[in-house]
Amino acid sequence: MTPPLPLPLILASQSRRRRELAISAGWDVAIIPPPEQAEASASPHRPGETVADFVTRL
Repeated sequence: MTPPLPLPLILASQSRRRRELAISAGWDVAIIPPPEQAEASASPHRPGETVADFVTRL
């Protein structure tokens, strides 16, 4: 088994299986679902947009 990682992995998904997989991989997991209005107003990823730019825009 791998040693625990220093930062928690924050999952927006409430999937029990995803949580189990992350924990079995050694992650400290926190599940924090996004507010409903965040999902409704989120715009899709734009072609060529970096992940950092996408997250900043959200």
